[in-house]
This record gives sequence, structure tokens and C-alpha cells, in this order.
Amino acid sequence: LFVLPAYQRPFSWTIEEAIRLLDDISIAYAEEEKAEYFLGTGVFVEQELSSVKSQPGVPETASSNGAPADVLGIIDGQQRLATLTILLSVLRDLSKLETERRLLRDMLELSGTIHPYRLVLFTNDAETFEQLVQPDGATREQTDNSDLHASQESILEIRDAYIERLSKMATEH
Repeated sequence: LFVLPAYQRPFSWTIEEAIRLLDDISIAYAEEEKAEYFLGTGVFVEQELSSVKSQPGVPETASSNGAPADVLGIIDGQQRLATLTILLSVLRDLSKLETERRLLRDMLELSGTIHPYRLVLFTNDAETFEQLVQPDGATREQTDNSDLHASQESILEIRDAYIERLSKMATEH
């Protein structure tokens, strides 16, 4: 379980940054001799579940069998992780192959746990992320962007830009 603590800044990436990430990944994928792609660094800190369980969305225990949770607080890398989660969610929802959809769901979701997703935000963005990005099929839903914070609008704009770009890429190949 990756947790973005409430003291972290809200989501702030722009469409340009998100598209640059997608383009970089696409170029790296196309270059067959490259077996690895460097996504940047991330800084995480192990946290006791008790330090975050009072936050909305985090259960008393993270596993259905009552075992303690492995909780990593995100200190650096939250923008990339959130953007990659948006990208994986869009890919999942656009895929027509059930095997791909299952693989992408496994990357996004925590099976056998009370909390359904690997990434949990505790900012104003949490509800937008958990309702309009992470659930299976959510990125295909039309949404009303009025009455949203700027960070929430950015999440949905990036989601929609990824849908447009990936749909276009699929028709080109």
C-alpha cells in the first residue's frame, strides 16, 4: 500500500508533463535494444498502519486476514506515481483483451485486502482519484469538471488526454 500523506502537495502535473512521460515510455518501448527505462527516483518511508489508519479510506488492517499492512509513505515521486496510475487505468479501460485488462488490474489493485488500490491519496484529490480514475471502467465515464479544485481538474484533463492519445496510437498501429 503506497500512501500519499495529507501533508504532501496536491497533484500538480500538467498535461504537457504527462504526455512527455507517455512519449518517453513509448520511445523507450520502441527501441528494442533498451531493456530498461528509468522512471526517476522515489523516496518512501515505512509507516505503521496506526499512523495512517485514521485517514479516510484506510482500514484498521490492510489485509482481509487481519495481518499488519505493509504501508509505504511517499516522500518523493508522488506526481509520477499518480500519473502512472492514471496511465495504467486508461490502458486497462481501453484494452480489448481480458488478459491485458487482468494484468493491468493486478498492477493497480490489491487483492485480498480491505483497501482496493495500491495507491492511496490523502489530499483533496483522493475522492476524484478513487471514483473517476482507479475503478475498473471509470476512465470511460464522462464527468462534470465543474466545482473541482485545480488539482482535480488536472487529474481528469490528463486522464482525458491519455485516452485521446492512446486511442490515436491504437488506430495508427
